[in-house]
Amino acid sequence: MNNPKGRPTLTCGKILLHQVPNKLSRKDPPLTLATVTVNPTSVNSPCVLFNYSQNVTFVADGEDPLILVVYRLVKLSKTTLKARVLDEWSFKVAEIIPTDVPSVKTIEPIVFNFCDWNELTGPVQYIFQIAEIVTNNIRFSISEQEISAIVASGSDQD
Repeated sequence: MNNPKGRPTLTCGKILLHQVPNKLSRKDPPLTLATVTVNPTSVNSPCVLFNYSQNVTFVADGEDPLILVVYRLVKLSKTTLKARVLDEWSFKVAEIIPTDVPSVKTIEPIVFNFCDWNELTGPVQYIFQIAEIVTNNIRFSISEQEISAIVASGSDQD
């Protein structure tokens, strides 16, 4: 099926990692959660709207619970094989005032969006990663992951 020049396209990506460790240092290689590949040259003046969503489920198991997850979005040119980090986001939950409460299961939905309009001269892969994980007295998991990208004409956004 051919796409007439200028018509927006939606591409769903692949989820690669379903389980994550409780700790990951910045010195460790990042964990790739998901990828999506698009060809932005299919439209005039392209821009790409990247979207990744997930649920983070966590349970505090003791005093001073903490969870910090640093996510990052990497753009890889499929033509030059050059990669660069586009953005980073932090998700953090910590107990500020110590309280004596029983363990409670919390499910936190998270959505990441990024609009990219730079250097879109050929196929591009967007790679969503975890760069760092810090936990203290918390068990957590990631579920319900989805990744997609919409390629649209940036000239229509005036």
